[in-house]
Parts: sequence; C-alpha cells; structure tokens
Amino acid sequence: MHILIVNAFIREAVGDAALLSVMIDHTREAFPDATITVSSLNDAVTHPEFDGCTNIGSMRRYGADESVPRWRRAFRKTLVAALPLLSRLVDPTGVVRALLPAEVRRETQAIGRSDIVVSVGGGYLNGEAGLVGDLSVANMLAPLAVAHALGKAVLCGPQSFGPFRSARQVAMVRRVLSEADVVILRESKSLAILQDLGVPGERLVLATDSAFGFGAGRDFDWRRALDIDPGQRLVGITARQWFDHETQELFEKQLAYFVDELQQRGLTAVLIPQVISELAGEDDRDVNRRILDRCQSRTGVRLVEEFDHEHAKSLYRELDYVVGMRFHSVIFALTSGVPAIAIEYHHKASGIMADLGLSAWVISTESVMQGGLLALFERLEPERERYLSIQEAGVADLVARAATVPEILRAAVARPCGS
Repeated sequence: MHILIVNAFIREAVGDAALLSVMIDHTREAFPDATITVSSLNDAVTHPEFDGCTNIGSMRRYGADESVPRWRRAFRKTLVAALPLLSRLVDPTGVVRALLPAEVRRETQAIGRSDIVVSVGGGYLNGEAGLVGDLSVANMLAPLAVAHALGKAVLCGPQSFGPFRSARQVAMVRRVLSEADVVILRESKSLAILQDLGVPGERLVLATDSAFGFGAGRDFDWRRALDIDPGQRLVGITARQWFDHETQELFEKQLAYFVDELQQRGLTAVLIPQVISELAGEDDRDVNRRILDRCQSRTGVRLVEEFDHEHAKSLYRELDYVVGMRFHSVIFALTSGVPAIAIEYHHKASGIMADLGLSAWVISTESVMQGGLLALFERLEPERERYLSIQEAGVADLVARAATVPEILRAAVARPCGS
C-alpha cells in the first residue's frame, strides 16, 4: 500500500512540523504495511525526507514560490487550481503528465501511485477575500480533488476550517470535502462551519488537534543554553506578524509593555519563535527582536534563536506560564502542565480552549492592543492551581481523542464505497 500525505507546511514551523510528525505516526499505526511519502512546502532537494518519509515538494510550493515575479505566481496558482478539471478530462499520470512542471508532475504522479491520500492536520484551509483568496483555497484543495478524480481514498486529518470569504470558496470546499472519505475536525466550531456549508454529516468526525498526540521529543538543557538560573520563573511568549504596519506596531508595543511588567515582578520573559522561516514573511524571530527593542529594559529578556519541533517540548516544560499567539505554543504548554493564555486571531484558539473548559483564558488581539493582557495575567497567577485542575482533566480528554485518529482513518478506508 502507498500513502501520500499532502498539504504539509514547512519543517521550520514548529507547530506544523509537530502535526506532520503525529500524522505520520498515526498513519503508520493505522496502516502499518504502507509506504508513506510526504508532499510539503519544503524543497525536496534541501529537505529530502521527514521522519523517515521521502519529501517530494508540492504543487502548492510551486504555486507559492516567492522567488518568481508575482504575475508568474498567479499563473502557477491558476495552473494548480485547474489540475482537478484536467484530471477529470485526461489522466495527469498519463498524457498530461509530460506537460506539467516538474514539481507539479511529481505530486500528480505520487497521487496516481497512491492508494490513499491524507491531508495533514492544521488550520490552513481558510480564505481571504478576492481572487487571491479564491486561488489559495483552490490550491490547498487541488491535491484532494485530483486524488478523488483518480479514484483514490481521501482522508483529511484533524483540521480547523474557515472563515471563507466568497461563494466560490464555499462551493469549492463543499464539493471537495463532500467527496472525501472522512474529514476529521479538531474543534466544535469547525464542525458547525462545515455542517452549515452542507458537507454531509456522515463524513465528519470530531477529534482534536494532532498536537495533543505529540510526544516528549528530545531533551535539551534550555536553562543552560539561555543562561537562566534553575529557580527563575519563566513566561514563554509567542507572537507573529499578522497586521498592517501600524496595527502590528501597536500590538508589539503592548507586548513589550507586558514584558517590562513581567520584569518588574521578577519574572523572565522568553520570546519563542514558533516559525523561523522567511517564507511569506513568517519569521517570528523578527517580531521577537522588535518586541525586545521596544522594551525599556532588555537585560533580563531571553530570545530563542534556534528552535525545532524535536526540542520544543523540553523548552515548554521549563516554563511557568505561556502567553501564546501561535496556538501550538499553547498546546505545547498545556500538554506540559503549564498554564497558558491564548491570544486569539483565528477561531481555532477559542474553539479548542472551549473544548478544554478554558475559555476564560483567551484574549483577542484587540484586547491586547487595548492593554488587557496584563490584567488577565494578573488573574492567572492567583488562579494557577484552579487552572491546572481544569487543564489536567481537559488535556487528558483531548489526548485520548487524539489517540482515536488511527482507528478513524482505518474505518474510513474500510467503509464500503458510497456509504
């Protein structure tokens, strides 16, 4: 049996790398005799494998390559968006294959050779307004639509969905997901979104984020690496580029103020980059350095410069609290027994925190910019033990849910066609 895992992001995005690692483990558990290949946004030459699976690059990487002019990217994304139609008219593993660009050809060939195509978990299937947003959604759906056109089983790992900004996006999502053998949701909000879109309920299964199944990883002495005394209390902070220049500046100023207040209370802030790639401006180290530059006192703050998913959990276990805009940093904290505040910029944060019984510890980006983060953190310290008791029960439930994914995958493939 051959299985292709599609829509993987980049290994430099720590949370997404953890999701891919868990998806590989769950796929191996579900189908122990299968050969697994990965299609990701990492260049196959630079990163030829991930967790023992061959990486072939992807049609999405071809379409998103920022080294080419914008007009060429638009043409490439249009080509990728058209692949499902071409697949229905002419098999791309046959006549069309020779005409496709090499990276697109590799993925279509891999789909053709595969028995099952699995879309990795995450929160990537949503769209911005306009043609660019429509093309982005079409490109993310393209491997699944091609797989269905070629008669392959299509399984969607635990994901968040939406928002979608046009009728075209809604129609594409409804059509492709309605043809999937199973779509696993990672929180209740996304389940409601797909039900409202008209995706058949028998295809939808609620589980949770794959990161709740992510193991301990490799040990690393982070306190020694960052020159932090053993008894020093630590607050991990993750942030990302998200807004226009003026709004981003205000957001970072508020985080810098929060860091200054932590230092006044004898706590050490550790600024953690969950994404360290320059892809699409997604290098959290740049954001963290700007936050540090805006602090009144920089001497006590620690910057993490090198970071990967294999050593992530060993850092989060060292922390006393986490304030996370990157939601997988919150999950890493929660599964390490560390109280966390989630900064919400996407409904996945409030959705998963609600599933955990921790909705009170979600703050919107707007509230952060209005100075509300410090007040919420000041509530967290005296409520630490109560938080931990809720956290322990909620996390145990979601870890158990994550462990059900291999059986969900197996059952979807075993289901009779059309049922």
